[in-house]
Amino acid sequence: MKLTINLFIIISIFLFVFNLFQINFKQLSDDQNTIAFIGIFASVSALLILLIFKASKKLF
Repeated sequence: MKLTINLFIIISIFLFVFNLFQINFKQLSDDQNTIAFIGIFASVSALLILLIFKASKKLF
C-alpha cells in the first residue's frame, strides 16, 4: 500500500509538470490552455488527497 501511494504521488507530480509545460503564456485565453489548467488543478487536487491519505495512515 505504501508503494502504491508513493507511485501515485510521483504520477501526480509528473502530470502537474507536464501540464505546466503545455501552457502557452502568449495566449492565456486559448482553449488548449483551459485543458492544461484543468489538468493542473486535477493533479494538484489528487496530490493533496494522496498526501492527506498518507498522513492519516501514519496516525492509525
